[in-house]
Amino acid sequence: MGEKISLELLGEVCPVPLLKTEDKVKNLDDGSRLFIKVDHTQAVRNLMDWCEEKDYIFEVDELAPGIWELKVTKGN
Repeated sequence: MGEKISLELLGEVCPVPLLKTEDKVKNLDDGSRLFIKVDHTQAVRNLMDWCEEKDYIFEVDELAPGIWELKVTKGN
């Protein structure tokens, strides 16, 4: 089982959440999980599209109105 890392990106707008996520993920081992908090709807969409493109497993939960957490598992 890999690491569990949190990335708090509240207040950040595109493309910053995606760029910071890409930077964090490239240093993680396969099987590691990244928990990303965002409050920008376009960031959620961009991160979901990116996960699908990379074939990463992900879940999205709305923690509160306008605040989401994406749980991304790095794999390959």
